[in-house]
Amino acid sequence: MDQEELKDWVDFCEGRVSHDSARFSQVFLGMFAEPLQEQDKSDLRKMFSYLPNSSRVLEFLLQMGTRAADRSEEEIVNLVSQDLNEMRRIMTDPGVLAAMELGVSEVVRDRERFQQSRTSLLNREFIQAIGDYFREEVYRRSGNKKIAVIHDSFYGIANDLHLKYALTASLLGSNINCGHYLELYKLGADYSLDEKGALVLIYRK
Repeated sequence: MDQEELKDWVDFCEGRVSHDSARFSQVFLGMFAEPLQEQDKSDLRKMFSYLPNSSRVLEFLLQMGTRAADRSEEEIVNLVSQDLNEMRRIMTDPGVLAAMELGVSEVVRDRERFQQSRTSLLNREFIQAIGDYFREEVYRRSGNKKIAVIHDSFYGIANDLHLKYALTASLLGSNINCGHYLELYKLGADYSLDEKGALVLIYRK
C-alpha cells in the first residue's frame, strides 16, 4: 500500500482531513495481484483498525493470496444455494426471483459460457438490486463515512461488484449473510443468474 495513501486514511479517520471518497477510490487497486508482503499486511491491519465489524473482512483480505482447501462440486453448489437464499430476502423483481427459485441449473468451467450469463440483463438486474440495497444501508442507514469510503474502494480489489457488496455487508454487520459468496471467491468459484437459474463457474484449476 502506498504510504501516503495510508497516512491520508489515518488523517481522515482521525478527523484531520475532510471526507473525500475519490481520495481513496484506488487504495486497493493492484494490491492483490501478487502475494501480500508483510508490510502490506501491516498496512491493512492499520487501515481496518478504524472500522467496526472489520475482523472478517480483514481476515479475508489477508488470506486472498492463500489457496483455500479444495471443495467438492456439490459443496460449491451448496454455497451458491445458500447465497441465493440470503439474496432472495432483498429481491423484489419477479423475473429475478423466478430465476432464483430455479436454483443451480449448470456447473461449468468455460469462462466464455459464464460471461454470456454474467452479462445477461437478468444478472445485471440481480447485481444492481444487491448494490442498491447495500448503498442504501451504507449511505442512508449506517451514517458511517469511513464505511462509505471503503465501500467505494472495494471494487478495486478484483473489479467484482458482487465481491464489493459482500465485503460491505460484513463491515455493516448486516443481517444479510454474504459470507457464502466470500467463501466462493476464495474457492475460485462464481455464479450468475439467467432465465434457467444459477450458472456456477469453477475457474480454479
